[in-house]
Amino acid sequence: MRALKRSPVLWLALGLWLTYLWTSSGGLETSDAVLRYLTARSWIEGHGGVLAAELGWNGGAVLPDGRVYAFFGPLQSVLMVPFLLAARALPAPGMDTGVVETFAICLGLFPLLSAGVIALLYRSLGHLGVAPRVRLLTCLGIGLGSLFWHYARMGQEESLVAFGFALWLLGATRLIAGLRSPALLMAAGAAIPLATRWAAAPQLAVLCAATLVLLWRHRRQVSFRDVAAGAALVAGVASLVLLY
Repeated sequence: MRALKRSPVLWLALGLWLTYLWTSSGGLETSDAVLRYLTARSWIEGHGGVLAAELGWNGGAVLPDGRVYAFFGPLQSVLMVPFLLAARALPAPGMDTGVVETFAICLGLFPLLSAGVIALLYRSLGHLGVAPRVRLLTCLGIGLGSLFWHYARMGQEESLVAFGFALWLLGATRLIAGLRSPALLMAAGAAIPLATRWAAAPQLAVLCAATLVLLWRHRRQVSFRDVAAGAALVAGVASLVLLY
């Protein structure tokens, strides 16, 4: 409670999380989200991510031997796994397991990610010296008065990609402010969209260029160890995604 009293960002995140939670449909609204959910379920059941053969006509990647996998990065499915395990541990006699699982994901994972995006944005604006009231109004405007509001409450991957971009922005503003570990945060922010969907490649190219410019301009404020850790993180995630 003391932390809540000291930091408006926690109240902001809590309020948005509850808003997204109570206005969520409680179900997966897109076929992309369904494929990611089925991938996570396949992992839990020991099938290694293999999907039903008929899903090859619905965005699945079909291997020469006939096996079907989701044609998406694995990160969102990875994040779904704890919620699936928790849902399966709940006593729900007479209910379809899939309904309980998707309900847990939609009310747990997506509102948390979306509220986290706005919290990171609030922090980033603070590093740039923006006044608290302007920060709050900006975050509320984006969180409740833009398309972000729509995606924050559904099972699409936009919330996860936005979380990565917000984390990159936090690192960039920490770099400008001369704070610790900016390059590692920027790298982590880029790694999240990279591991989520291939369509993020154009945005990642822009982020890469912006990162290089910022690192050069503020090279005296960043350590070699920080840059090396960030580069290793991105290289490691890229390797895992390619292997996947």
